Amino acid sequence: MKYDGKVALYAAGAGNRGGTGVYVQRLLDGIAQAGLGWVIPLGGDCRGTLSRAYRDFVSTPISARGFSAIHLPSFAGSAPPGANTIVTVHDLAFLANPGWFPFLRRHYYRLLFPGIARSACRIIADSGFTAGEVVRLLGVSKDRVRTVYLSHGSPGREELVDFRKTMGLTGEYAVCACTIEPRKNIAALLEAWRLVRSSRTGSTLVIVGRWGWGKRELREAVGNSPGVIWTGPLSRRMMNSAVAQAAFLVYPSLYEGFGLPPLEAAALGVPSVLGPALSLREIYGSVARFAGGDPTSLAGAMLDEFDSSHSPDDLVEFAASFSELKLARNTADVYRECIE
Repeated sequence: MKYDGKVALYAAGAGNRGGTGVYVQRLLDGIAQAGLGWVIPLGGDCRGTLSRAYRDFVSTPISARGFSAIHLPSFAGSAPPGANTIVTVHDLAFLANPGWFPFLRRHYYRLLFPGIARSACRIIADSGFTAGEVVRLLGVSKDRVRTVYLSHGSPGREELVDFRKTMGLTGEYAVCACTIEPRKNIAALLEAWRLVRSSRTGSTLVIVGRWGWGKRELREAVGNSPGVIWTGPLSRRMMNSAVAQAAFLVYPSLYEGFGLPPLEAAALGVPSVLGPALSLREIYGSVARFAGGDPTSLAGAMLDEFDSSHSPDDLVEFAASFSELKLARNTADVYRECIE
């Protein structure tokens, strides 16, 4: 087969509001900014499990024939037989801690993704930590793994709505932005917040994000804990407002590939209190406050953060080094290794 020197980017995930969807959309935006006309998006939005399966495993491989390589940037899609494939690994929590995931989800990932990754020309990892996990858990040679950090996007403070007014908040609050699932450590956060409230009675914890999965008791606790507001999923504009007006972001995660919410908070000039996930320390070690995964440690870190001051400009400057353009250019460097 004759190849054309172009890379097919499987971009169907851009419509997903989760972290992988945000990554794909920002990569597309960066590619446009960089003028990389030789990177061609493939895949389109579709509804229904059967339609998505057909797109992932039939129509996309057919469309990608003749390209020099195909990039699968999320846990979806497949490549034509014999094609040079670049795969992004956001994290390997489903292998490191399978008990955090529902039965069908973890087995789908464990059966499908490792084989695709092991056969790839190059694997892009969100962090050095994740790159190490690829080598450790997938048995991939480290010379085929490249670390490319994610991007914060462009939040734009001037476009924000008034989250405080919308929610009727008058006092200080911290915000946690995440999908609620076991590795996000929300149960410990709720207990930590009870300890915080014992000395800061007027404070509020705002949890922004959809319910992913977990025990019913946790869902009830999230909805019924004093001083805690769970908004569910919000529009990007409203979520940015919730973060921008908070005293700080708290992100107590136990395991992350990168952890976008603290970067998005920094882009808005808002500091973070972070949990023990190793990638968080790798990325944010110079700008964030860290805690263990237990309630006492989290409560102590949050109380200290309430009494601290930060330079918003320093946080914005830190976030600016994680641009969409840089994401695209670094990703394109990996593409070139597979087509030249």
